[in-house]
Amino acid sequence: MRQASGWTDAMRRMTFDNLVPLDGKDDQLLREARGRAKLYAERPQGWLVLAGTYGSAKTHLLAAIANVQPPSCSWLYCIARDLWAWLGCTANLDPEADYEHRLRLVQDVTLLLVDELGAERNTEAVRDRRQRLLDARYRAEKPTAFATNAYPLETLYGGQESGWEDGWLVSRLQDRRFSVVCPMPNVDFRQVKR
Repeated sequence: MRQASGWTDAMRRMTFDNLVPLDGKDDQLLREARGRAKLYAERPQGWLVLAGTYGSAKTHLLAAIANVQPPSCSWLYCIARDLWAWLGCTANLDPEADYEHRLRLVQDVTLLLVDELGAERNTEAVRDRRQRLLDARYRAEKPTAFATNAYPLETLYGGQESGWEDGWLVSRLQDRRFSVVCPMPNVDFRQVKR
């Protein structure tokens, strides 16, 4: 499975080598994140979390990870809101069978890359789909890379102010035995002169 939601020609050209360098502390954060993402791409294990502001090269690094995967690796890149919507779509007379089939497809993919985690509308149905999928991947120790604008991660889905319904996910995203969190530079690459 090499499918994508939101995958573009520009993303096919995103590599570790063509990431624009920055100055000072921001460049150090970018080099660290790039290095961790490159290691992860070479040997995907556990979860990788790229967390930072808009335009900080998170999507670029997710694309670079996907672009170096060997043909034998089944991977799926999805924008979070599209993934949860796709899991909820039903096309036949048995919606539950459709859902379970789609859920298994995504649970079983070798490498899952989820972009814009936390930007989707956080409805009860979305929370249920997210929990079923990510809990299964966590328990099976399936490689999954995330990009999120929530940093620190405790702010994901509104944090404690929202009743902390997603505290389980924040805990797993920060599980030091299984997950690596990479803070991204506080720079919008779209505004950097090249």
